Amino acid sequence: MVIVFNLKNVKELSPSTILITLVILSALPFIIIALMSSLLHQTMDTDSYLLFHNIVEVFSIVVSFSIFGVGYYTYEQSKNRYALFLSCAFLVIGFIDLIHMLSYPNMPNFITYNDPNKSILFWIAARLISALTLIISAFIYADNENRWLSKKYLLPAATIISALIFIVVIYFPFYLPPMISVGSGLTPFKIYSEYVIIGFFVIAFLLYWKRLKKTKNDNNMLILAALILCIFSEFSFTLYLSAFDTYSILGHVYKIIAFLLIYWGVFIVTILEPYQKLEVEIKERENAEKNIEMLANVVESSDDAILTKSIDGTITSWNKGAEQTYGYSAAEILGKNISILAPLELKKETSELIEKIKRGEKIQHYRTLRLKKDKTPINVSITISPVFDSYGELVNFSIISRDITQQKEAENKIKRALNEKELLLREIHHRVKNNMQIVLSLLNLQTQYVETDEAAEILQEAQNRVKAMATIHEKLYQSADLSTIDFPDYIHSLISGIFFSHEIKEGQVESIIEIEQIKLNIETAVPCGLIISELVSNSLKHAFPFGKTGIIRVELKSQDNLFKLTVSDNGIGFPEGLDFENANSLGLQLVNNLIRQIDGDIKLDRSEGTKFIITFKELKYNERM
Repeated sequence: MVIVFNLKNVKELSPSTILITLVILSALPFIIIALMSSLLHQTMDTDSYLLFHNIVEVFSIVVSFSIFGVGYYTYEQSKNRYALFLSCAFLVIGFIDLIHMLSYPNMPNFITYNDPNKSILFWIAARLISALTLIISAFIYADNENRWLSKKYLLPAATIISALIFIVVIYFPFYLPPMISVGSGLTPFKIYSEYVIIGFFVIAFLLYWKRLKKTKNDNNMLILAALILCIFSEFSFTLYLSAFDTYSILGHVYKIIAFLLIYWGVFIVTILEPYQKLEVEIKERENAEKNIEMLANVVESSDDAILTKSIDGTITSWNKGAEQTYGYSAAEILGKNISILAPLELKKETSELIEKIKRGEKIQHYRTLRLKKDKTPINVSITISPVFDSYGELVNFSIISRDITQQKEAENKIKRALNEKELLLREIHHRVKNNMQIVLSLLNLQTQYVETDEAAEILQEAQNRVKAMATIHEKLYQSADLSTIDFPDYIHSLISGIFFSHEIKEGQVESIIEIEQIKLNIETAVPCGLIISELVSNSLKHAFPFGKTGIIRVELKSQDNLFKLTVSDNGIGFPEGLDFENANSLGLQLVNNLIRQIDGDIKLDRSEGTKFIITFKELKYNERM
């Protein structure tokens, strides 16, 4: 079985899985040493261990100084205060580790006599500063604004701390607790110090885990991994029986790996991440430049005139569409004032439009006149948009002009044709109304020559029906909209005419008309008017015999998509034995036919007088133009 291991596979794992796996792998050497102590728990000879120790310490010192160099000397570019803090702290750690190595037993005496206690004191100081550094750094972010997180304060602080530790351990060691005693080995204070340092590393781990959850930055995983190794490293130094045994060697190995991970973390945030961001920015800029170039090509190839003007009115860009629309070349127009394109009477118009834009109004498809180079006026539709810089300041205005001269001429022709058709339609309605007036006059003349009341009544009903239709055409002739009727006005005129034709005496029958402000098309208005005419006429003829007084009520209301028409009277009532839907009366037959024509429904209420309730929908209007 071949196991493929790479960073991509690792990144697919959850942070907790990675860290638990690292803990298990870090603990594995301890388990192996414990199980095979006779073979693995060995003690190196002094010279071999000294060589190993110097190599390991030199390596860790180089890594510490590298952390300092990367974080400190890239700060002016990265402005990463987190990396700056770590770099200055590791300058202290690297310096103390250097003194620790030089103070190690069997090394040439460094200023004072070298002994294990002197070396361990520097070791504990370096580890303690490492743990405290990582605790403090967990609260520091790249863009932290604390003023003490600067070169001005951090480098002097690092120098002072290094000097204090150096002076105290070299010249005043007798004030410090002993770390090792001859014959009995490590003192309890030294061992407890290691446990305290382990505790600090655990606190730092928890703080960085919280930081990882908050920022979702994978770079924190490197520090978490380094902290796990630092904990195992310190634990190793609590177990060794001799400075030269296996646990001491293992502790130094963990330390090297931990420092490398920290270095890698600082390197990423100060060098790799900025370069990656720069690479992304370069790609975005390239894409933006491509988009700008593409947009410029679109603008340049547009048939519309697209130009920009500065706040003071100077033309700053001019595309080929503008050349074709206005006749000016870019060389002729650039730098000129925008007013050169406006007729004399519209010189101030552009500045007025600009003021509207500054107030937040939109200027879109605004129609006006402009002048070509040869002073020919053209109709244009313009859209003006503000142009802002990266700071949100208004710097330019973009103007798109479209020559609509031909469109305007076509619209004028259509308007003239529509006006002619409207005049023709009005004339038709007027002539239809006049012809119906002639029919009414003929019927009126004929009434004078009939010998029976029945014949006169038939002619009178015919007159009312013709008058209902004639009134429709009269209202259409007077209406601004030739497709709909102002129904309340129509019904008032219609009922007044019916009352007049029946010679109703004043005070005998009162009409109450309650019509909502409704407009109906002619397809619906004609049958609806005839229905009202028939029912009102029927009430006037039959509901109030022998001069009886009463009221006729006409109501029309809209309900959702339906209309409800009510024609009622408080007269003697509709005959009980008469079926109004199958009556022999021409008027009622006409009413039923007209209701079917408008797809309506009729009901009769005999409870109080006579009430017809009709519900219907407006018929679809047939376009005539």
